[in-house]
Amino acid sequence: MSRARAPRHRALLVAALAALLASSASTLHGSTAADEALTADEVSRILAQAAAGATAVGLNAHIVVVDAEGLILAVLRMDGAPASTRFQPVEGASALPIATVNARVAALAKAATGALLSSGGNAFSTRTASFIVQEHFPPGVDFTPGGPLFGVQFSSLGCSDVHPISPLGLSADPGGFPPPETIRADHILADGVRLAYADAPPAGAATARPGMILLGPLPGGPSHRVDVTLGGVAGQAIWFYPTRAGQVLTASDVARILTQAAQQTVRTRAAIRQPLGSSARVSIAVVDLDGNVIGFFQNQDAPRFGIDVSVQKGRTALFFSSPDAGATLARLGFGHYLRDGVPLDGTVAFTSRAIGFLSQPFFPPGIPGTAEGPFSSPQATWSVFNTGLQLDLVSGGLLTTSCGPYDGRLGNGITIFPGGVPLYKAGRLAGAIGVSGDGVDQDDLIATAGSAGFEAPAERRSDQLMVRGVRLPYVKLPRHPEL
Repeated sequence: MSRARAPRHRALLVAALAALLASSASTLHGSTAADEALTADEVSRILAQAAAGATAVGLNAHIVVVDAEGLILAVLRMDGAPASTRFQPVEGASALPIATVNARVAALAKAATGALLSSGGNAFSTRTASFIVQEHFPPGVDFTPGGPLFGVQFSSLGCSDVHPISPLGLSADPGGFPPPETIRADHILADGVRLAYADAPPAGAATARPGMILLGPLPGGPSHRVDVTLGGVAGQAIWFYPTRAGQVLTASDVARILTQAAQQTVRTRAAIRQPLGSSARVSIAVVDLDGNVIGFFQNQDAPRFGIDVSVQKGRTALFFSSPDAGATLARLGFGHYLRDGVPLDGTVAFTSRAIGFLSQPFFPPGIPGTAEGPFSSPQATWSVFNTGLQLDLVSGGLLTTSCGPYDGRLGNGITIFPGGVPLYKAGRLAGAIGVSGDGVDQDDLIATAGSAGFEAPAERRSDQLMVRGVRLPYVKLPRHPEL
């Protein structure tokens, strides 16, 4: 199957140039909160520059400016810009319940992607996002597994109960840009592969066509994060996610898990940050048996997308390790995913890496000529808009404020890439930890460190399970990971 990706809507190619300075909120190698906020004058300047860029290439665009949190600061509709845009993948099909959406919503997805995936140590564009979510990595190269952030597009959805930012989630369609050049994605290697960033010449001077400002310019608002120090590691917590007890884990247990993970971050060599030799900066979440967040910590300057995704990862590991996972999927009408003898009855401890392994359009991942994984959509219809069970679990909530009348443990959907590990206490499932924000092997390493003392029984780990004659993974740790 050839590369499947989001379409390139020309009228929106520059729609999220508005994100050009949106991640100034995370300036090079870190900054203070006061440094991070864009002023109203800066927002106006960004709008004008993006509109001039659109005019220079003969386009009428919707332009959205967001802050580092992904929150909208301004919206501009150029005269003649289309009101809507349609999703149509190059290959496969879109199972999205909405094929045509408001063009401003699509532009927001691009701008938010540029902001949320970036930090003071890495600047990722939506082209970067497209590069790392395909069924092969590098894209189009057979016999390679899916991209490292395979499935991340279904995060930070507007229906999320954790970090609702974009009604369409993150975008894998080129057009969302953060700065600066020294930390651009094309200066960063993943498994020895240089990441994509942009495919456009530098913009020249131009006079912008007229348009209508629909919102803003507005200055950035206050953050919901508060500064904390955990185990000697400086970072931030979210004030409405205090460390507390779950059904099995005590508050002391949760604090220990978070501290162990946080201390691992400062020892871990980052995979995606500049300058080389930086430590990993991630979001860490602990969830209880109901999927409630009972502890959260984020390193300073960690990419914001990790807020939602760390919880998704923890919830994914929790749900699929639960005794009623299979019965719940059958009750919700997803029984067709219960195949190949994968036991979803609590006898196996699944990580988000294992669930991602089962969710690829080839099984084992990356091998052409094999059937799709049990949790994937069929190869004939697979695309980044139609990943299978992951999309089905949230499809009813797109463009709404609730991700669907499904299981409360999955209030923001699932993640199908590594970093989520189940937690056990005295041999009993007790919750899960999710880590997101650096390379996926680094995320696994930090989550594993956090789970020390709360590990799954060795005989129940997913790497003891064979599916179609293939051993599933549990976690994968990087070689020589520490600074």
